[in-house]
Amino acid sequence: MQKIPFILFVMLPVLGFAQQNVYRYQDQNKHPVYTDIQPNTNIPTTTLKFADSPTQKDHSAIEQGNTTLTDQTKNKSIDYRLTINGVSNGAAIRSNDGHLSISLSASEAIPDSAQYQLLLDGAVYGSAQSSSSFALVNIDRGEHTVVGQIVENGQVIASSSPVTFVLQRISVNSPARIRPTPY
Repeated sequence: MQKIPFILFVMLPVLGFAQQNVYRYQDQNKHPVYTDIQPNTNIPTTTLKFADSPTQKDHSAIEQGNTTLTDQTKNKSIDYRLTINGVSNGAAIRSNDGHLSISLSASEAIPDSAQYQLLLDGAVYGSAQSSSSFALVNIDRGEHTVVGQIVENGQVIASSSPVTFVLQRISVNSPARIRPTPY
């Protein structure tokens, strides 16, 4: 019974660290800087929201975009609302290996001939696929923007609003980083 208060006492600093703020500002060369230490008060700073985990499934609608598709076979208009789940706009996500899971959800069932596509920083990530879940692998640290799309016959028929987030990774100079052994 005495172990429970000891465990809570030991875990308290760790729990406090998980809710720590992340600050963003620009250095003298106008490059963005991200830190957990609050910078000087005379520097304009933005405080970012820290996500609990990069694998956390956030099924709430973060951003919504509308696109209208005209179905030639039925000659009716379908209004798709495409949302990005798994990362929230403005979030700071800690992932030392650079892995992140993102899923897309459409308000209506998409046609069998349509596929999901993800844009990372304006470029197509991977290829279009029938699955709405994407595993981002070895993403560089820093600020990124993702956009989800539904494509059919090479044309974008629906697009989500962009979601911007900051990926935090361990520094390449960190002594805690596992380094490959030389041959």
